[in-house]
Amino acid sequence: MLELETKNTSAQNLSDVLMGSEQFPTDLFFRILVFGNFLPNQIKTIYNDDQKIEYPPSVKTQIEEEWLRVLVRNSKALPGPLIRLNAFGVDNNRLFLELGRTDYKQYRGTVALSEEERRENRYELANPLAGSIIIFSQDACGGQGGLLLSQRSQELVHHPGGLEFPGGNVDYEDLDEKGHISPIITALRELEEEQGVRGNDLENIRLLGIVYEMYQDAAPTAIMTADLKKSVNLEELTNRQRDSESIPVWMPADPDNLIKTILDYSTMCCPFVLGGFYLFLKSSQHTSDKAEYFLSRLQRRGNVYGGLSVDQLTKLEERKQHRWAKKLV
Repeated sequence: MLELETKNTSAQNLSDVLMGSEQFPTDLFFRILVFGNFLPNQIKTIYNDDQKIEYPPSVKTQIEEEWLRVLVRNSKALPGPLIRLNAFGVDNNRLFLELGRTDYKQYRGTVALSEEERRENRYELANPLAGSIIIFSQDACGGQGGLLLSQRSQELVHHPGGLEFPGGNVDYEDLDEKGHISPIITALRELEEEQGVRGNDLENIRLLGIVYEMYQDAAPTAIMTADLKKSVNLEELTNRQRDSESIPVWMPADPDNLIKTILDYSTMCCPFVLGGFYLFLKSSQHTSDKAEYFLSRLQRRGNVYGGLSVDQLTKLEERKQHRWAKKLV
């Protein structure tokens, strides 16, 4: 188990926090596990390969059955290795993360469990850690300042057309200069792959917190933020090589405009993105009160959407994506 340097704050097992805490509204589909403003040298990760998950027979069966369904949808899917978030803690303004081993097959199997089954088997959830980053540019949006998002291709299986921050699952090769696995390195790697933005294009890199998607993906995401250097030309940036699975979208950073836009298109956003926006607003004393307003509005919308059928939600999202496409033209 993760041991912190002092006894001011105890380490928390992720499974216990998710199933035992009601401090955050669950109808938002996400929960904030950690909130702060951590520099890269204030983050310490410990990899513990000793903890091996022993699945009950019923969960083993569920994993195998779900994996067969995954292969039907994508015959090329592989049960590749993933990094699990076991525990976390904040101590003396430093963030400590204990990481372990899981894989994609275990993740798809345990994420398919019902809410009741997740509670019963909370220590067996895969909980793969991801890293994502919010990029701010003062020159974007006509010089008014903007935040960079990725819009997923309609051809993708998961969240087609969805809005998200550049990022992805933490990999065993995402190592910092000390050789430790780092979600910051993950976010920077994915940022360059998805949007062509390199690490040396950025300054003021910080980790704002960790968001957990409660239902849809059932996974923790470390949210980073950074400023694009003034020396980076946005037109040149647009022409850089990037993958074909997403397109860059600049969203106005003005708090009132940002909140209105996100609320209008909240059904297009992956849940961790909504949590990321909350962390971004919360991180500044100038917008902290607006973060709570944003949270209350999300909760109200979640209650409304919760009463809609799957078909109604699908049609609503299609209309939102049509409006968004026209907005980008």
